[in-house]
Amino acid sequence: MQDVPNPRRRTTLKAMAASAAALAMAPRPSLAGAVTAADIDASRLLFLRGEEQVFTFRNMDKVFATRPIRAGTSVYGMPRASSELDVSYRYLDDTWNTSRFMESNRVAGLIVVQKGRILLERYGLGNDETSKWTSFSVAKSITSTLVGAALHDGHIKSVNEEISRYLPSLKSSPLAKVTIRDLLRMSSGMKWNENYLDPTSDINKHIATFAARNRPGELLRHMASLPQVDPPGSVFQYKTGDSHLIAEVLAAAIGGPLSPYFSDRIWAPFGMEKDGYWLLTATDGLEWGGANISATLRDYARFGQFFLGGGVAKGRQVLPDNWLSEATNRSAPRVTDGRNPFYGYQWWGGPGDKAFHARGVFGQQIFIDPEKSLVVAIHSAWNAPSDPDRKAAAIAYLEAVQDMLA
Repeated sequence: MQDVPNPRRRTTLKAMAASAAALAMAPRPSLAGAVTAADIDASRLLFLRGEEQVFTFRNMDKVFATRPIRAGTSVYGMPRASSELDVSYRYLDDTWNTSRFMESNRVAGLIVVQKGRILLERYGLGNDETSKWTSFSVAKSITSTLVGAALHDGHIKSVNEEISRYLPSLKSSPLAKVTIRDLLRMSSGMKWNENYLDPTSDINKHIATFAARNRPGELLRHMASLPQVDPPGSVFQYKTGDSHLIAEVLAAAIGGPLSPYFSDRIWAPFGMEKDGYWLLTATDGLEWGGANISATLRDYARFGQFFLGGGVAKGRQVLPDNWLSEATNRSAPRVTDGRNPFYGYQWWGGPGDKAFHARGVFGQQIFIDPEKSLVVAIHSAWNAPSDPDRKAAAIAYLEAVQDMLA
């Protein structure tokens, strides 16, 4: 899931934001006392607002089936700077600072790390350093990184392999000639509706399936049934279904689920502080490759540090030597209107020529600027999946941090 418009959508961002605002203002049933998992309709994940939204983002394991990502026995240390970074900048013809940005963007957690030191760490919406918050599409960049690990381990030979080599059931489907690289660059060519505010869209249908927990393999079957509207590798169209197909390929290649592999190769050896967990497509099913890993803010920053360092964990090279540059190169094909999507292997480019980020709906982010040895992780709870004003405010804040640091 992602907080950018699908170029094939008929609905504009402005209309989506207006619809989301109307939905957010609609009367909600009064909840007596604190929200519990019993109050949550998991099938409406993208439509939750207020207390229900915050509770769910912080407690996905109480609402959906999940699988743990185990931490190890040692923790990657991030010492704190002697004084907090004072971020003050001009935006919208006014003076902004960290507090104003957090309040405006409903930020649940914000951490700025440079050269391995915490320059700023703050929380909101009832979160603290132990809170595990869901990532939405930030998980796509992690799934992509696991492809790099599988390449390094020899489980996958090349990103140019056709996915049907690993998923034989697709050999008679329109996906037969799609390559791993096509999926990484969101260019499978399959028809897909990613409209988050359309209850009948592909994305919302599958969330409802995952909420039921009883239909393993449904997303793979659905993707195989879709018509192909563009030749593989020719057109960028944002599709969470493409990202989940990467997870299906990974599981077939490594011979098991993704969470233990992620833990064994990265999470535990690099030194994440807490266990994380990953939403499953069904009880005991496969991890949803396109979304919803939950972890603490600091551990998201640590993942940023791992990737910034070229993929070394506990002295062991986990990713191919050139993976960082290959994965973050803005190599995706152009969209139908000729624009460059600034997209690599499930990583977005900018702000800045060399920076890149993992990004998810409702304002989740891991931002990495290699030139400044900078990692910023943000947890948020926007009122709508896509919000152009809050997206612009987040970019302005990141640019302000970049400008302040040598």
